[in-house]
Amino acid sequence: MSTLQKPKKGILKKSNTIEMKDNEEQAKKNNQQPHLHWDEEAIEEYDKTRGQTMRVDEPKTPYEEAIDDSEEEEHSQQNSHHQHEEKKFELDTHQVQKQLEIARQNQQLNQQVINLTLYFYNLEQNLQYIQKSQKLDINELNRRLNKELDNQDKQLLLDSDEERDYERKKQAKKQLKMEMEKEEEDEDDEEDENNNQQK
Repeated sequence: MSTLQKPKKGILKKSNTIEMKDNEEQAKKNNQQPHLHWDEEAIEEYDKTRGQTMRVDEPKTPYEEAIDDSEEEEHSQQNSHHQHEEKKFELDTHQVQKQLEIARQNQQLNQQVINLTLYFYNLEQNLQYIQKSQKLDINELNRRLNKELDNQDKQLLLDSDEERDYERKKQAKKQLKMEMEKEEEDEDDEEDENNNQQK
């Protein structure tokens, strides 16, 4: 038979142990001061003593002299470089004034370029607007011309009809006139004949 064993209950309450641990940790934190471990302390002590005792005056070797010469050359090169930089940074008022004048001129030129750019942009916008309005005007003119042409065609047709009627009337009048003249001539001839016969 196996029975499950319950864990043994402790005598102390859990809250008491947690509080005690917290109190111990806080006390340690309060008492702690930054201190070095023994090996760091030993190294520090050794460095202090070594710095004083390790200095030995030894005679210079030719190798060290060569190193010293190269260091002197580097040092002289650095000095000449620094002197060159100092000369470089010396201000010449005349040159500064020239540069300021050039900068002002460049600024004015840049402003002029900006103004011209804006001017041409506005011109382009105006041109586009005018072209659109002209396109509308051209379309309107085309419509008007088409209407006028249609009206003229109609008028020509009417005129041609009227002219035809006029020509017909004219021809009819001529024919009438000719017929009347013919009748008159015929009448005159008849009268002449009658007159001749009567004679």
